[in-house]
Amino acid sequence: MRGDADGGGRWFVEAVETDPGARRQGYGRLLLLYAAEHLRSLGAREVTCCISESNAASRRPHESCGFSATGEDPVNP
Repeated sequence: MRGDADGGGRWFVEAVETDPGARRQGYGRLLLLYAAEHLRSLGAREVTCCISESNAASRRPHESCGFSATGEDPVNP
């Protein structure tokens, strides 16, 4: 997992990856929950990420953690 801050309390989670053999077991969701909690403890006011609309496997755990689609362009395309 990688993240980046903009200096104003907004964090961008760049990547959350699990081993192919460990997918669909909830590990990605746990990573996201931990990351969001940790970033809030550091003063994050907002945590965002960018997921392709076609990447349903990644969208499911993000949505279950409270992330939602915004239609914004990627920060680092």
